[in-house]
Amino acid sequence: MTMRAWYDIAALDMDERSHDAEGIRASEALVRTFVERELARGVAPGRIVLAGFSQGGAMTIHAALRAPWRLAGRSRSRATSCCPTSSRGALSRQRGLPFFMGHGTEDPIVPYPAG
Repeated sequence: MTMRAWYDIAALDMDERSHDAEGIRASEALVRTFVERELARGVAPGRIVLAGFSQGGAMTIHAALRAPWRLAGRSRSRATSCCPTSSRGALSRQRGLPFFMGHGTEDPIVPYPAG
């Protein structure tokens, strides 16, 4: 199915080989530019929360765990089973970063157990 996306999905599984690594890196860079723009405006990193829906939520987790700044937190709703994030590449400064994650039990696209 053709649609706008943060990265391509080859399969709804946790196998990292099915992830679009190039698309994920490009999207992570885009998220960083959004954060850098706010930092340039004088917003302290500790006042920035990344939030997203579905793939955007997956990208907030991925980008927040690898950010060179200690952010205030991250949030995502409608979890997706092919979140591109593993602990590999996460920075220790992000350990304990607060987050909210939600997933509805009636999601017709991503079943609740896959979230």
